[in-house]
Amino acid sequence: MKRIVTMSIVAFLLLFGLNQGLAQSSNAQDKKEEVREKQISKSESKVNNASDNAKKQKDKDKEKASKDNNGNAYGKNKGNMTGREFGQHRSEMARNKLNETRLRINETEERIFISRNQLVIAREALEESRRQRTLSEIEMKERERKIMDAERRLKEFESALNISRERLQNTEKELVKINIEIK
Repeated sequence: MKRIVTMSIVAFLLLFGLNQGLAQSSNAQDKKEEVREKQISKSESKVNNASDNAKKQKDKDKEKASKDNNGNAYGKNKGNMTGREFGQHRSEMARNKLNETRLRINETEERIFISRNQLVIAREALEESRRQRTLSEIEMKERERKIMDAERRLKEFESALNISRERLQNTEKELVKINIEIK
């Protein structure tokens, strides 16, 4: 009998203990669900804030880009010309600029040719005075240094001219690609 009473007491405690434990676990589950919901809502709000910030940043970037990068704005203020007239005017300006560049390159080539001839004459005169010993060593070294400096500057000038020539040729090729006649 003692056994039955103890078993019934143990069963009673287990039954009520489990119910109470289950009730607590359901409260714990409810709390866990609430915590999860809060975390989800926080992450959603962070995502929303991040997307809002990204949108604001994009808007700022667009505004900054529109302010900073307007290009040359050719065609924005055409005056009373139509689009076609303006385009023809711009292509005519490009051709004129190309022709002016060609003229400047030709003038520069002529100057270089004249300067090279003058340097040859100056070097021959220096050699002649060296043979006749009409100048002192100091004067000859000074003149030779000046001739060397002039030759160095002439070479730099020629390299700049070659770069300009290449740019001109590239521009002509580009204009041919877009079917602008070069006069």
